[in-house]
Amino acid sequence: MKTTALVLSSLLMAATGVTACVDGTDDNEDGIDDVGVPDGKADGAFSECEKNAVVALINGGVSRADLEANGVGSRAAAGLVAKRDGADKKFGTRDDKPFADIAAVDAVSYVGPKALQALVAMVGNQCSSSATLREGFHQLRPFDSRSVYSGIAVNGTTAYLASNDRTIDVINLKTMTKSKTFTRIAAEHLAFDNGKLVACGLRNDAPLGYPPPPTNGMSNNYVIAFIDPSTGRVDQEVILKLEEYLLTSTNDAFIDLPNMSCDVSNGRISVSFAQRKLQHEIVSFAVPSTNKIYDFRSITGATRISVGALGRNRTISGFSYSSQRGYTLAAGGYGIDRLDTQTAPVRELRAAAQREWWVDIVDNGGATMLAVDLDGLVLKLDAKTGATLATAEVPDWLEDITVSNGYALVAARHGIFVQKQ
Repeated sequence: MKTTALVLSSLLMAATGVTACVDGTDDNEDGIDDVGVPDGKADGAFSECEKNAVVALINGGVSRADLEANGVGSRAAAGLVAKRDGADKKFGTRDDKPFADIAAVDAVSYVGPKALQALVAMVGNQCSSSATLREGFHQLRPFDSRSVYSGIAVNGTTAYLASNDRTIDVINLKTMTKSKTFTRIAAEHLAFDNGKLVACGLRNDAPLGYPPPPTNGMSNNYVIAFIDPSTGRVDQEVILKLEEYLLTSTNDAFIDLPNMSCDVSNGRISVSFAQRKLQHEIVSFAVPSTNKIYDFRSITGATRISVGALGRNRTISGFSYSSQRGYTLAAGGYGIDRLDTQTAPVRELRAAAQREWWVDIVDNGGATMLAVDLDGLVLKLDAKTGATLATAEVPDWLEDITVSNGYALVAARHGIFVQKQ
């Protein structure tokens, strides 16, 4: 644990007339116990994006030589690499110990303000709002590919694209090239929260220690996985058991699976649920501290917002929940709804035209919102009235949208669409 300066050592040095630098130190070296982020927070010095990018840089395998060449003190660089690589002193092996967050990086001996400033400089302008991206549609997969993208999350200049083949592609937005792929993750929607990539998706399995499904067949679960964005390692899972609830809507062996999406931010999970015979709703609850399994019907401490009438056929495909601005937006085949408080009636902002099917929606700063239509339209809309303010056409089917550093980024089935806001 880091402490204050070593007073006893200072007194002994003063008493013996020693004033020179300790052997092995240099101008860019921190003290052994210097703190760079007090109480695990940057105290205004570093943004969340910068802290996340530093953790990703180290966990991604940067070498000691590269760290030193970029101004990180030699002892700090050695300590970071040794801590990450584990007992065998090799990166990329089973005993690696990736850093969980910036506080874990700061806890390494000789990592303090100087080392962290150098590390932030290494990640460059990844988190700068002035980072320039090429606008337009960028195709990343062949149009005849059976694997298609379904969700997107962005951290700095790195995008994560979820795919229907249980993979997540990691994309450099500056070059529009793929750097790596995470596998075996149910990911239909993605988010970024507290340094973790969050993947949400339906999965048919029976979690360990949980009774088998009442149908004696495959279970139906909605899984929220918290993932190390550097390695793809799943660190935590929250499982929502759907089987019992879905069985209430049918009298035969066929279960009509729901349409679901999720958002995770500020330590809360929000999930939309829409099924033909059950109440459409948005359910929000705190992220638990450990792996957790909930019955979807009874999640401790959850708030539940009903959206639309019971039995509504055209389902929720995406939503945007803003606790700061006090409203919820929900979009689907029926159009776009707005709910200003949890107790107020739902207000339809915009009915869907004949061929419109809104797959996702995002708050764009309060006054406007961005909505994507499955058939290739990105619309900027007035958040109060739903009126169209601007339109962009994309030559692909669209699935998801996010806003980051002044850009709208859309997951198309075969690539990314980028538009400056």
